[in-house]
Amino acid sequence: MSFLGKIKDTFWEVGLQNELCEHLKSIGLNARIVDQKGEDGLRHTPTLGVFGNPPLCQIRVEGKNFDYVELYRAITPQQKKGFSVTIGPISTKSDARARDQLVYIYSYAVKADVGDKAKEFETEAKIIEKGMIKKEFVGMEWRGKKLAEALNSDPELKNMMYGIGVPHVKIEADKKDKYVGISVLPRRETSISIAGILIKHQMTVGRRDFPSGEAIKVYDRIAQHVKEVAGIH
Repeated sequence: MSFLGKIKDTFWEVGLQNELCEHLKSIGLNARIVDQKGEDGLRHTPTLGVFGNPPLCQIRVEGKNFDYVELYRAITPQQKKGFSVTIGPISTKSDARARDQLVYIYSYAVKADVGDKAKEFETEAKIIEKGMIKKEFVGMEWRGKKLAEALNSDPELKNMMYGIGVPHVKIEADKKDKYVGISVLPRRETSISIAGILIKHQMTVGRRDFPSGEAIKVYDRIAQHVKEVAGIH
């Protein structure tokens, strides 16, 4: 392979989408790779910046409440005042103790025309802690408007979130491109303790650190609430 070919292979992660698709199939999903610009793809309006749209790859999923699994790549650069990551319309921040690293961020997209109600879908999973010096995990809650209310009223979903370490989930609707994105973002904490039991937080860092079957069930249940709030049956 030529030098330029090696650069292209590294930058665009050739083969990664095939590996991801095969992994999704191995955990029971009816998945196939689609052309983002094709008839069956989810088109994204181009945005400015290195980490703007489109995603690294897009996989169509049948039989689930979410319609696509999208994969984004981002660098979390260390700064004096912390770092921020922007993926499409979604961003997150952490503190300066984090080191530069390449992270892969998954977004589970639900096709939905939300019209002028995009604000009703803006939701974020927040950890609840107590204690001034030594923080103690006491639970989690969804913060936002109508969708957050629906998610908070689902105790089984919260238990499922605890089971995968309460990942940093952020949900936003894209009015123009007609979808709701359920994104799993980097977070400073890599594990939390629930009732004295250490629970690892699933943060996608490695190339092959694909979502587990348990995580897929969580995001599918969230997508179910998204569809209900959006009036999709």
